[in-house]
Amino acid sequence: MKKLIFACALLASFGASAECDSSHWINEVVGDGKVITLENEAVLLVDDSETYNTNLWLPTEDLIICSVDGNSFKVLDKDNGNDGFIIMRLASGSI
Repeated sequence: MKKLIFACALLASFGASAECDSSHWINEVVGDGKVITLENEAVLLVDDSETYNTNLWLPTEDLIICSVDGNSFKVLDKDNGNDGFIIMRLASGSI
């Protein structure tokens, strides 16, 4: 319950204009957390400075993904919400 409240508070910080999607989950994490593949085969690239968080993410964990601009997204692992949102770039597929 605390994780859900934390995730909702983070979403609220984006304001009404943020477009977020909570229907995706992790299919695979590779490259020590550098590459995250979603269940729909979309591929997200993680900045090297953030892989210390994402290398601990596991398949089937649910995500909240908020659009920043065309190919950039803020992503929150709902199971590890204490990591906060991590900026990722869409390499292929769609969100």
